Amino acid sequence: MKQTGASFQDAAIEFKMHNPTLIVKWKQAFLTKGTEGLRTKGRSPMAKNPKKKPAKLAGTMSREEQLERENELLRLEIAYLKS
Repeated sequence: MKQTGASFQDAAIEFKMHNPTLIVKWKQAFLTKGTEGLRTKGRSPMAKNPKKKPAKLAGTMSREEQLERENELLRLEIAYLKS
């Protein structure tokens, strides 16, 4: 951007980003703290109510249920490949 004179919006488009304000924040962090300002602090904390997992996992399904699931996935794959 400094070399080409591109705007934050132009840079976001070039790098296929949806949020040009993120580039502004990165630039400000770099100018104030250098490369340390660009280091992330890790992931944000998880939500208080995480999504519940399905009641039956692959290990708890009966052999018949596993085969039915596999059959369903194969049918979907064939339908996808035909289209």
